[in-house]
Amino acid sequence: NRRHSRLSRHPEIEKVPKLYKLTVKMISWQFIKLAICNEIFQDRPFEQQCETAAELGYTGLEVAPFTIAPDNDVTRLDPSVAEDLLKTAQKNGLI
Repeated sequence: NRRHSRLSRHPEIEKVPKLYKLTVKMISWQFIKLAICNEIFQDRPFEQQCETAAELGYTGLEVAPFTIAPDNDVTRLDPSVAEDLLKTAQKNGLI
């Protein structure tokens, strides 16, 4: 980023307190969304997978087809089951 490179070379940049720089860096992490794949929790019920992912700080859950679909074929997944899974994820704050 051209603007960022000019700022980092600005003579006044060294006067910015290090604590402020760290705070800005920490705040920027709040805007990053992280997801985890549910296959690492596949031995648990889906609701518990969602709860665990949320407790660990993840904001999303990637759902591996083989963990929810008959014969690993998501086209055979009942739409009502898919809707229930989505509601469960959303209830736990996952996207």
